[in-house]
Amino acid sequence: MENWREPLLRGTDSITILDFTESCGPRQSLNKNSDAVDYFNLLFPYSLMELIANETNAKAKTCQFLGQRDPDWVPVAAHEIKGFIGLSILMGLQSLPEPANYWSWQHYDNCHTFFRAMSIKRFQQISNNIWMGSLLTSMEEEEGEGSGSDRLRLFRPMLSILGDSMWEAYQPNRCLAIDRALLPSLETEAGQAKGNPKAQPGVWLLCDSKSGYCHRLLIHMGREKENELGFSVVPPLVEGLQQKHHQLFLGSSLASAPLMQMLLDKGIYASSSFPPPSPILPRELWEQGQLEKPGDFLQRQLGPLLATRWKDTKEMGCLSTNAEPGQPDTVWRKSQTKVGELSPIERPLAFRLLQENMRGVDICKQLLACNPLGGLPLDKHWRSLFWFLVNLSIVNAFIVLRESRKENPPSWVQGGLFTQANFRKRLGHQLAKCAERQARIHSENKEGLASVREVALQGNPNKLRHRLVKLTAKTKRCKNCNLKNLRHESVFGCIVCKANLCKQPSCFWEYHGFSPHHSGSPNVGFIMEDMRNTTGADRFDDSSEWGPLGPESDLDEAMAPVEDMGSDTDNEEMEVEGLGKDVDEIVHEGESKQQPAASDPPVTPPTVRPVVKEREDTLSVRLLRIVLFALCCGERQAAKQLSTQSNLIRAWLKDKEKQLERDGRGPGKGEAVERMVEWVMAQREQQLPLNEKNLFQRASEIHSQDGHSSAFRISYDWAVSFMLQHSLGWQAVGRTATVSCRLPRSMEDNANSFTKFTRKHIQAHDLPHTGIAAMDELSVFVDIEVLADPAKVDKEDALQLVGTREPLVTIYLSALADGTMLRTLVLIKGQLPKMQGTGLANSVLLEAKVEGFTRDEELALWESLVWRQHMLDQNRSTKGMLILDGHRGHVSKDFLTTLGATGTLPAVVPAGCTCRLQPLEMCLRPVLQSFLLARWARLAAEGGAAGVTHKDLVQLLVAWLVEALSYLEEQPDLLRQSFHLTDLVPGQRDQEMTKTLAETQSELMSTLREALLGPEVLEPESPAELKQEDSRGKEDMEAGEVRVDEEQEVKEGKVDEEQESGEGTLDENYKAAIEMDTTKDNILEKVEEEMEPLPESQETGGSHEEVSPS
Repeated sequence: MENWREPLLRGTDSITILDFTESCGPRQSLNKNSDAVDYFNLLFPYSLMELIANETNAKAKTCQFLGQRDPDWVPVAAHEIKGFIGLSILMGLQSLPEPANYWSWQHYDNCHTFFRAMSIKRFQQISNNIWMGSLLTSMEEEEGEGSGSDRLRLFRPMLSILGDSMWEAYQPNRCLAIDRALLPSLETEAGQAKGNPKAQPGVWLLCDSKSGYCHRLLIHMGREKENELGFSVVPPLVEGLQQKHHQLFLGSSLASAPLMQMLLDKGIYASSSFPPPSPILPRELWEQGQLEKPGDFLQRQLGPLLATRWKDTKEMGCLSTNAEPGQPDTVWRKSQTKVGELSPIERPLAFRLLQENMRGVDICKQLLACNPLGGLPLDKHWRSLFWFLVNLSIVNAFIVLRESRKENPPSWVQGGLFTQANFRKRLGHQLAKCAERQARIHSENKEGLASVREVALQGNPNKLRHRLVKLTAKTKRCKNCNLKNLRHESVFGCIVCKANLCKQPSCFWEYHGFSPHHSGSPNVGFIMEDMRNTTGADRFDDSSEWGPLGPESDLDEAMAPVEDMGSDTDNEEMEVEGLGKDVDEIVHEGESKQQPAASDPPVTPPTVRPVVKEREDTLSVRLLRIVLFALCCGERQAAKQLSTQSNLIRAWLKDKEKQLERDGRGPGKGEAVERMVEWVMAQREQQLPLNEKNLFQRASEIHSQDGHSSAFRISYDWAVSFMLQHSLGWQAVGRTATVSCRLPRSMEDNANSFTKFTRKHIQAHDLPHTGIAAMDELSVFVDIEVLADPAKVDKEDALQLVGTREPLVTIYLSALADGTMLRTLVLIKGQLPKMQGTGLANSVLLEAKVEGFTRDEELALWESLVWRQHMLDQNRSTKGMLILDGHRGHVSKDFLTTLGATGTLPAVVPAGCTCRLQPLEMCLRPVLQSFLLARWARLAAEGGAAGVTHKDLVQLLVAWLVEALSYLEEQPDLLRQSFHLTDLVPGQRDQEMTKTLAETQSELMSTLREALLGPEVLEPESPAELKQEDSRGKEDMEAGEVRVDEEQEVKEGKVDEEQESGEGTLDENYKAAIEMDTTKDNILEKVEEEMEPLPESQETGGSHEEVSPS
């Protein structure tokens, strides 16, 4: 303590800090067209990929020789290692429970990238065998040699290559930081952490203080004393920085006065902080003087070493050689005396430099923790270290890109904002492309051995894989189209059948006896022996047993390598940017470039129509947004949310329909369009929201999955046209007939197949109507904020039937084909209301759980309390059939197994077809929705919703539900006719239906609606209802005019004369009235100028000069 003294005045024997004059920053020479993968190659060079590939192959070969692990290992190449790392990066961006889910269309929308790169089996093979050093080194390490052995010999080659690339890519700045980083925790097979974190090898990083770039790392395996740790870690990390006057900020566990002096002798300034009382400083220095209030500091100097004690919110110590004594600045902290105010305190220069530059390693660790690699086992320390090094290379590549291109960002960086998530997504796709090209080359090489393989399998040709490849050099006629007298030529064909087929999947599957709409990829193909033992999800096998068939029963577990169709057709994967905007980046491919499907009728050119005086300009983007909102959520909701008059929205809808009719634009065709239609209808079925954001997002995903060959154009005009052409607009709940709705061809085929399937099994097993049932769910969502907000007067929006959150009430409806209503199960999230515990009707069962039920729990309750009790009451051994949709866990293995135990066949309605095939959708469910909404709206309008809690709302919903079910129990004919409408019950619809299906369904809904809501007539809300009313109005007008005209002519006896000499006939007058009405509809658009601007919209459309409707 005798040598520590008060600092000298500046200008005497004080500390002198020399300036840093070295160049710094990224020192790569990549051009402006370089992409994410080019920056990654700087930090993780190809030589390292080759090292990993060679060592992995050597390890796998040795394990094969020893009889361990994979006997069918195929040597891996460097490009395949790249693809493997790319897939791991993509897995880290979206976490899924199992790695296999990334290869499933049901769990991951972009699984086509994984399919093209490699199979799940190959991914797991590489994951289990990946290696980066000599196997002999590993075996010695596992046997546990003496303490003098190098425990990092396995990583030495990798660390050498990685260390050189890290050091050369970025020149160190003036301020650097050294601290320890923790490796990812070890995990068991169940995903739980294991082991002691303190047993991990110490990884020390030298990072840039501002950007977080890691210049060098040291893996420290020793167990030195605390005061010796700094001498073991710091000197190797600062090698090459001597006499350049860098400033080094050390972690508290590394700091010591001798280390600071040694670094200063090498021309490196240093600083470190530590809490009191640290042994780094003498005890007397801690005890000398007391820091009373924030901002007080005390400094002592020992030669060039400066010790500083400073009180911020708490006291801290600092030892430095990079700061002169004193020179405090002012910082603001929370006032200790005045609540809510800030007060200034002094901060010495030593702490200012430390606080501004000590976070370099923390920044690096934050980037490492953001979207780490996924799908990888972390059961050993060496695995954890290996993937830490890969992840560190990705972070460094991102920093080099950001620092070198900050003035001129690449085009794929949105708004000039560099985000690591976007960088990792782009890098993952580009690395996966490397494996895709490797798979293509591997596939082409294997084709040369195809004849050898065929000879080996001639004894059993059913084991050959049928798949679509480039078969001939010249085009030949498609064998499948030739059978239909269609002339299409192609160079592609089946590699086993040696038959030329069109490139489109339908010809491949139809030629091999499958449905032309089979969902599998022809590039992957199938093995005939496997397909004969399974039943596809899109086929109904007549010989199927009474048991559930999984949706993936036709998938081959060992997927064949994906083959590319040629470089001219290999479109690079592009991301659609600016979703929700009228963008033109997506190329619109004309219908003339697309081959028509085999079963499509021949397309005739549109007839030339006479020119009529109509509006030539189209709706502006602003109006199209309003129209799209109305199509997705309804005109009433659009008028309320966007402060627009309903009659204006209807006028704009009519204008758009007329434009489509005038242009002769019919519904689009193709697999992408059908998938889009199916998705929209499935969203409505599941009571999920449909809006412009998820509509554009889904269209972009399908466009990408379709290889950018679809005719999609992400714009408001395309979205509105698509919704109108396919009649996907919002339908008024409980008022619009859906049984005759138009479906795309593939969905129509699925609906017909499902109908034949159910009818056949009902006849084959002679099922009575009491054994045929339908089950459906109705979820009721509640906006608790709107309900509880006393300032919100209008409570009508608090009750909703569309949402993504967990519903407050879930209602399970079920009925029999004879018209009997089974007991209704009501599941409540929360506590069971006390008033509902007793006195409930026998038709309703109430169950409640505070945290809510899971899907499996809900279905288990319904099966045990409702369906199983019904089957037991039948008192017979006959089997039953349950009609239900495929959403909400209805096709889970557990639920299907429990149904099979009761002898019940689950008849799962194809996705998007419940509007035609679900009996409860014909009348009961939509009218019940309308009834609940109407009752709540009436209560809210009368002011009775004020002060209602969610518990009160549950009581109201249950009471209304009991009221509706009580009426249904007395009207079994409504439910019986609902089953007959779907035509799932054999021989009933033709016998009893004398009207059209739409008329019958409308009559059923009208009867039930009037019984529940009274004779009140609501305004039509959906475009379909408006169109029906318009057509009915025109028919009534024409019929009335004809009757009046005929009566007048009969009275005067001048029928012929009036027809010949009449100045203005009724038909002409009617046409004039229609033209006047059309003009009036067009004029209504003027009010656009008086409307409030759309929220979150900055787009402008064409100007319109119209007058108000008055």
